[in-house]
Formats: sequence, C-alpha cells, structure tokens
Amino acid sequence: MWTAGDKTMRTEEFLTEFCLCEEADKREARYRPHQSLYLEGDPARLVFQITAGVVIVFRLLADGRRQIHRFATRGDLLALDFADLYSHNAEAITEVSAEVYDRPWFDRTFQDHPDFRRGVFRHLTDTLTASQEQAVMLGRKSAMERTASFICFLLQKAPADVRHSYIVIRMSRYDIADYLGLTFETVSRMLHRLKKLGVIDLPKPDRFKVLNWPVLAQLAGEAETAGRYLPCAMALKRVEPAAFTAGPLPAEFSQQRSQPYS
Repeated sequence: MWTAGDKTMRTEEFLTEFCLCEEADKREARYRPHQSLYLEGDPARLVFQITAGVVIVFRLLADGRRQIHRFATRGDLLALDFADLYSHNAEAITEVSAEVYDRPWFDRTFQDHPDFRRGVFRHLTDTLTASQEQAVMLGRKSAMERTASFICFLLQKAPADVRHSYIVIRMSRYDIADYLGLTFETVSRMLHRLKKLGVIDLPKPDRFKVLNWPVLAQLAGEAETAGRYLPCAMALKRVEPAAFTAGPLPAEFSQQRSQPYS
C-alpha cells in the first residue's frame, strides 16, 4: 500500500497513476481467449498491466505438463523480472485488455524515479510472497485445504461490491487442477464437498457464493491467520470479528479436511 496525500492506494494503482503522470510509452492491447501475451524464451521487450480479464502464467515441463505460477487479473503486472528473455508463458483465459509498456521506457523510469522504483519493488515483493504461499500449499496442504485456499483467493480478487453475491469462476477445472497440483476429478470432488458441507453454494460449475466464512478459513488450513480474510467477510455482512476466534472445526468438517485425495 502507498499513501499519496490523503489517499491510500494499492501498489498497482500507484504505478498506474505514476505512468499516467509521466506520459508512459504504452499502448492498449486486447487478447482473445487462449491467445498468448508472450512466450517463454522470447526477448523480454514489453511489460504488461492487466486492465480486464484473466491471464494464466505458466511453464511447460519436459513431459508437456503445465506448472501454473499464478492467475493475473485486473491491476496485476507481468514480466517484471528484468531478464533478457521471458521466463514463463502468459496466456489469456478470457477476453483480456492490457496496457503494454515498452521495456526501455520502463527501465529508464525505474532508474530515474525512486517512487516508481519502490512501487515496482513492492509489487515484486507481493508476487514473491504469493509464490511462497503457493509453495506451502503444494508442499504441505491436503486437497481440501488447497481447494478452500483457492476459493479464498477468488473471493479476495473479486470486487468488493460483488462478494456478497455469486462470483464467476473464470478458470476451467483443468486450470485449477494444474495450479493446485491436483487432478480434475479431485478438484470437482472437493468443490462438491464444500457445497455439501454448506460452506459454499455452487449452483453451476462456473460460479459460487461463500455461505460460511469461518469454516472456509479453517478448511483452508489458515485458522491462525484467518483475520486477513476479515475485510472480505465483513463486506459480506455475515461475519463478526469475533467469529475468527472460533474453536476447533466440528467433526464432520475435520474429517473432510484430513482426507487429502479421497
């Protein structure tokens, strides 16, 4: 977060405003679903900021499998690693709009403007933190915990004014499975378990609504840090702050959490 005068901005908002003030060398680009923004190994000549839609960032393993690093949505920046070549692939999942900056302008601005440089470092720090959390999820969490964590992620990324309603899942089950290190069948099974337990409503495969925030946070394996979900929960007007100090999960929820892949 950054503070400019009386206004507090998210890092991506600060960078956007800075680029507008500095007359950035940029253009608007649009991408169709499954169209690549850039490919691993290509010369890294551009930096991207997503303004609408969802982009999947991934690498292809030698056997053809995908290792998905992140899902980029509105406000996210891509290709900020300052390497000569892109180190991963970026592909549109939905219709995507992006501001595309020429790398020479971006590099010059990074060198010449300390505020801009701090904003970029803050964004890189946020991205690194998210990558570390994903590593913990893949290495230590059960299938239920991973799926619940993903639902929390979707809710955090959704605009505040729609969190009380149904949120559209833009990713396919295969995309989610590759991101979570699970199979397609396991992801579908975990989502239906969450629905059966009354934690979410899932009227269609591509949309959901959270019904029980405290239990979702605990099923995500983050009961001790559930307070970070408080802004989302309060926006839903369903959860009081004291709800995040709830005790152990009821037996039926604990059983679901402890079964990794069944």
